Amino acid sequence: MSNNIKSILNRIGALQLQYSSENTPAMQERGVLIRSDLCLELQKQMSLFKEHIPLFQSDLKIQGKDGVGRKTSAPWVRLYSNDLSPSATKGYYVVIHFSLNGKQCFVTV
Repeated sequence: MSNNIKSILNRIGALQLQYSSENTPAMQERGVLIRSDLCLELQKQMSLFKEHIPLFQSDLKIQGKDGVGRKTSAPWVRLYSNDLSPSATKGYYVVIHFSLNGKQCFVTV
């Protein structure tokens, strides 16, 4: 894992301790980290992901969400294929979930 990814994950964890459903400055920063910075850093690893998921390599994407309107206490970033998962509520994908206490993140399918 790159130092940039570690740094972003640590900062998201720290911001989790300041969780609010409101769009506070801390939640705005967390949103940028989730929706943009972490996704961009993971995108840099896309060739590695494609190597290990060859069947769907032409269609792999990364998406991060932290809530629409109100902020969610459990933001996430997913690696997905449109063929397997046309939306975050359908199909199968790899997802990183962040704990509310900021001490863990979980990678699951």
